[in-house]
Amino acid sequence: MEIATLLSGEHDARNAIVTIHPGAGGTESQDWAEMLMRMSPEIDESIQIDIKPEDIRVDTYRSGGRGGQHVNTTDSAVRITHISTGIVASCQNERSQHKNRDRAMKMLRSKLYEFELEKKKEVSKQLEDSKLDIDFGSQIRSYVLHPYRLIKDHRTKLEVGDVDRVIDGDLGPFMRAYLLARRQVSFKDGAKSPAASSRQDSKVP
Repeated sequence: MEIATLLSGEHDARNAIVTIHPGAGGTESQDWAEMLMRMSPEIDESIQIDIKPEDIRVDTYRSGGRGGQHVNTTDSAVRITHISTGIVASCQNERSQHKNRDRAMKMLRSKLYEFELEKKKEVSKQLEDSKLDIDFGSQIRSYVLHPYRLIKDHRTKLEVGDVDRVIDGDLGPFMRAYLLARRQVSFKDGAKSPAASSRQDSKVP
């Protein structure tokens, strides 16, 4: 139950892409890269566009025709507006309103796909921007092997003296400490939210 609670973040259910990047430090950095793994969240690039009837507004109007010729006498042209995003797609190429509507829906679906793709790209960019440079002074943990042996996580302040166990791959204590710290931050942010304040106020007689 505790693990399920700790791993309840947006990307925690996804697989992890493990990459190894030796940064500043020359050969020593390359040696450390053989032992340390850097983990990044995997972004789901599958985008499903589900357009419900209540999500759109459909307007019909008369097509002007090419060069003023063959002007349609019926409202065969179709304009479809996606209400929440304001994205518009229209078609007047066909004489049939039904065909124009089908084409406009395909165009709208394509535009919405591009819109959602750009949103995902922005999320990916924010994740990349949040990562620290692989350089001196930006490390999340310090490994001291001499004259004493100690590993310290600078984010959670957790210290482990069994250096060999950690170097051999046992990062469990650090992962658990980080997840606990993240959960505490989430609780604090939730307590400060207007919704939480409203719930607290409602309990006051």
